[in-house]
This record gives sequence, C-alpha cells and structure tokens, in this order.
Amino acid sequence: MRELRVFELDEPGQPVSLRAGYGQSVKVMEGRLWVTVEGSVADVWLQPGEVFALAEGERFWLSGEGGAARFTLAAVSAPLSWRRLGGWLRALAHRWGEWKTDAFGECPRLSVR
Repeated sequence: MRELRVFELDEPGQPVSLRAGYGQSVKVMEGRLWVTVEGSVADVWLQPGEVFALAEGERFWLSGEGGAARFTLAAVSAPLSWRRLGGWLRALAHRWGEWKTDAFGECPRLSVR
C-alpha cells in the first residue's frame, strides 16, 4: 500500500521541518522546492516532476521559491519485521499493565482476619 499526501507551501522562503518515515519521498507538482537534509553538506533544488527519496528517520526542511510550491509526500507501508512486532507487543503489555491498576498505581491489598 502507498500513501500520498499533497501539501502546498504558501509562504515563500518559510521552511517547514519534517522527519522522514519508512520509504518516504518528495515529488514536486508545482513551483520550485528547496530541500535541506540534516547533516548533508549540499541542498537540493527540485523542479516539477522531480522526486527526492528520503532515508527513514532523517530530519529535513522544505521551502518554496517565488510563488506557492505544491508537492506530494509519498510513503510505502513498512514491511512487518520482528522489531515492529516487538514494539507492538511491548505497547500491548504496557496497556495491559495500565488496565490492571488504577490511576494512582497498585492498590495495596488488605487481608482481613
């Protein structure tokens, strides 16, 4: 499955910061887009129709030049991995632990004799 989101930068020169997810890429639809990737020594200028692939977890900034810049941010679904499965199981265990306690933690058990 592939997810597409369409964005428009309506303030030229005003950068927007994002963090890339798994399999994300930027494709320019209209205008000129300036891409800056954290830790990279060179910036990238994209014209309409050009695509720029991003590495998962990268922080990047986007800015338009001149008029409004429109672009799509596409992402593919991450494959099921043992790491993701482990994360889901930890989240489930955490929720189960919250369900067993009240809002203030464990309730002391009193024994009446």
